[in-house]
Amino acid sequence: MHVIALVALLAADPVPVEELTAREGEVEVIGRYQEFLDLNLKLRGSALTFALASQEYTRPLFDLRAGVDRLIVRGRFTGKDTIAVESLEKTETEAQAYARRGDALQGPSAALLDLGARAMAGAAAFDDAELADAGRAILRKGFLVKKQETPAGDAAAHLAWVKDMVARLGDTKWAIEEVSAALARDPSWEAGGEFLRSLGCIQWRDAWYTRDDFLATQGLVGAGGDWRLPEESAIKDAAAYLGRLKRSQEILRSRTDEAYETDAKRGILSIGMTRREAVSAWGFPDDVRRIPQEGYAIDQWRYGGRLVYLLDDTVAMLPAEKAR
Repeated sequence: MHVIALVALLAADPVPVEELTAREGEVEVIGRYQEFLDLNLKLRGSALTFALASQEYTRPLFDLRAGVDRLIVRGRFTGKDTIAVESLEKTETEAQAYARRGDALQGPSAALLDLGARAMAGAAAFDDAELADAGRAILRKGFLVKKQETPAGDAAAHLAWVKDMVARLGDTKWAIEEVSAALARDPSWEAGGEFLRSLGCIQWRDAWYTRDDFLATQGLVGAGGDWRLPEESAIKDAAAYLGRLKRSQEILRSRTDEAYETDAKRGILSIGMTRREAVSAWGFPDDVRRIPQEGYAIDQWRYGGRLVYLLDDTVAMLPAEKAR
């Protein structure tokens, strides 16, 4: 279905494009800018061609974002699929229009949730990230109103809107906040705990966590399915950086031998030092770990909690507080 609409500026709902047929008299359409070429303007989702009379009409089109910015175009049909443009102007994006209406609407929750759902549907149809953000903000406002509308002590109704919120917004942390508060009032409320477990949440020491937050409390580093001990994460990040450094062929030893020797005597570890100079500066490391790579070597030297990395026997990464 095409999405250009025969609606005036700021109208609530676009009219399907199939209602626009060749006719006499002026027509007015609003739609998302797609492109213009050889004085022919296209709006996204429409087979119609909007014929511009001169280059003067193209001035409002520069810097428009295809598929996001919208135009109001007025003109007359000169053929079945062609409209001669008489005037055009940029108007607010759908995201801006929805955000404005969401700000103005204070309730009830059903109206806000319907408005947010329509914004999300439009965002999916046009792959519009800004409209999706506006839709999520409206939905969140709607669920906050729904929370106020829910009778105190009605656990089933409370859980119902939380489930709806998770289904639409995917906000597991908000679900934990709401359900944990109810469980604190009634620890025997089994439905609440079952729902959080169904989301993959973990209960630990009388508190509920998302899986990622729980793993972070255990000292792991990462996100999603990629979690590591801090030292393993540091090695992965360092290897990726040093791999890019190797490919760039950047010269690490950029100073004179005398300058590095002076640093070493002062106990300063510097980028570009050799192994011997590094040992002279900081002494022998507490631990050395080699990170196998194809065609080059990376070594991790540990000095207590400080990590130093060597690329092909040259100091290439220092602890941030010691970097020079």
